[in-house]
Amino acid sequence: MQPTLQSLLSDGYFPKELPPIFTTAEFAAYVIANPPGKLPAAPNRLAHQTRAATHYLARPNGERRRLQVPTPFAHYRLCDLLAKNWSTVDQHCSASPYTLTRPIVDPSGERALRTEAIGSHLAKHRARIRATSRYILRTDISRFYHSVYTHAIPWAMSGKSGSKLVRKGGFANDLDKLVRDSQDGQTLGIPIGPDSSLAVAEILGCAVDREIHRRAKLVGFRFIDDYEFGFTTRSAAEAALAAIEIALAEFELALNPRKTSIEELPVALDRGWVSSLSGFRFAKLTHATRAELVRYFDLAFELKARFPNETVLSYAIA
Repeated sequence: MQPTLQSLLSDGYFPKELPPIFTTAEFAAYVIANPPGKLPAAPNRLAHQTRAATHYLARPNGERRRLQVPTPFAHYRLCDLLAKNWSTVDQHCSASPYTLTRPIVDPSGERALRTEAIGSHLAKHRARIRATSRYILRTDISRFYHSVYTHAIPWAMSGKSGSKLVRKGGFANDLDKLVRDSQDGQTLGIPIGPDSSLAVAEILGCAVDREIHRRAKLVGFRFIDDYEFGFTTRSAAEAALAAIEIALAEFELALNPRKTSIEELPVALDRGWVSSLSGFRFAKLTHATRAELVRYFDLAFELKARFPNETVLSYAIA
């Protein structure tokens, strides 16, 4: 399956963190009923550049996460390009040896796109890797969405040297331009929130995956911007870390040193509070008694007090 322009505009436009009352269904319906068609010639190269609206979301640790809403027409053009070239995007992402977050059509219909694996699947993937490992390397890409260099999108799709020779025309160059047009012409970062950004980020992430694999054939996975690999020796893990840093640098990305570690096993497969909440059992799957809900949320509040910087309550409610 592939996403449609209507689903990308209706279900994948606003950030998922916004309440359901905020919707773009009417905008999507209008676009489908009244397709803008071919754009008139722009009076100058800046004519289509627009600035996204910004919304700051409060987070449990006191920080604020910046979410962005591109202007409607800029977002339409970007989503139209992705929808028309989805087979190319999917083929590119499917070639990654590590990604768990290949963008797919959301089977629930709540969003246009979702990741192929979700957070609750990570424990089984960790168990598979750790079964034959003595050490694990965990790291992530520093400020991934914020630090994406848009000109690296063509590098990811067509190779760095070839892309530098042909800077105009073709899907990858057009995608680079439309991402820039949606954020006032800037080449740094992609909007956080729209489902289209998941696709753009994965295009880049999957190219990094292949570069890592070319340099050091590792056993592990990537989930969005988090990497985890297994090794039999610490020296092998240290060598792999160097290869990962070089691969990221090829696309103007970098590791987050605060979230990079080499640990000797055994290490817990999941965060303790996740296991506690997911292990809570209601007597009936379709109905919860008042006493059960009280016990459940007592547990959630207790865990929130122990892990104040984690999204305990959001997970509990979901």
